[in-house]
Amino acid sequence: MVSSLPALLLVLCSLGVAQALLEVDSLRARGLIGDKTSPADCYVKLFYNSRSMGMTSFIVDNNNPWWDDTFAYSAAVQGGVLKVEAFDKDLMYDDELGSCSYALKRGTWDHECYLAKGGVLLFRYKLT
Repeated sequence: MVSSLPALLLVLCSLGVAQALLEVDSLRARGLIGDKTSPADCYVKLFYNSRSMGMTSFIVDNNNPWWDDTFAYSAAVQGGVLKVEAFDKDLMYDDELGSCSYALKRGTWDHECYLAKGGVLLFRYKLT
């Protein structure tokens, strides 16, 4: 009996439902607006379809931070949603600076997320 598994995998890949590796890196921000008394203490949270992919460290007193982190999710699919959220760390409550969501496409993509409170979050994702 001939296996139909290769044909099934081909169909799933063509429909974009085959699982893929999602990697997010090159996270940095420009022109953030922190509190009135100090520069931003920024950190970023990443989500794939509402599942946490992780969070960067927070960088103190820097409106132009750069993170040397790579985040990965091994069960992503084309069309899944990547969400990035930027926050300003405070003693009591962290202020959300803004967020963006993207429907994933295969390949390597650079994005600019313009934040609601000012500034831009830049990052790269790769879906393979």
